[in-house]
Amino acid sequence: MAKYIYSELKTRDGERVYEHKSLHTFDNDNITHEEVDEFLDDYVSEFWGESDGKEDYYYWFFGEIVSWVYNWNFISEKEYKVLKKFL
Repeated sequence: MAKYIYSELKTRDGERVYEHKSLHTFDNDNITHEEVDEFLDDYVSEFWGESDGKEDYYYWFFGEIVSWVYNWNFISEKEYKVLKKFL
């Protein structure tokens, strides 16, 4: 059985802050919070291409753009199917 993840990334570009929402599926039903954290860190670190990174956030263009994982949750298959239509 698959696990479904809903995640929110935040990006600061100057004074503006954007929110990027995404869905992810994992075939591993026993995936841990630490494994999801690691996956999302890799995901956000390559969001705008290769980044200069820190532990909690990643930046590009000498710090003009900064992104980080704001929030994530495990969701049900039903929630995934509904959100997939809108995201």
